[in-house]
Amino acid sequence: MASVSGGDAVDVPRFSRHDVTTCNAETRLMAGPKLKIEIDRDECIADGACAVDAPGTFEMDDEDIAILKSEITDDRETILEAARNCPTEAIKVIDAETGETLFPED
Repeated sequence: MASVSGGDAVDVPRFSRHDVTTCNAETRLMAGPKLKIEIDRDECIADGACAVDAPGTFEMDDEDIAILKSEITDDRETILEAARNCPTEAIKVIDAETGETLFPED
């Protein structure tokens, strides 16, 4: 389940593209390991490390800003490692089932 504006919840089929866009951020719920991945487009500096580290999850758009692929195929640890390697911490990874922020760590 992903929360969208207004607190509604939606079911997201496995590896579907379901964007919930708020505050210039891209958010997607990933099936499988049940991760919610958010990219803050204002914080992204087009380093591209995420797309190199997790090419099955991240790619760069026409403005060289990180976006999520329509089909996410990387595993949980690969995605977390890519988020950790982002020089501006523009990627937030949340356990969708517990709501716990996995990265950045508090």
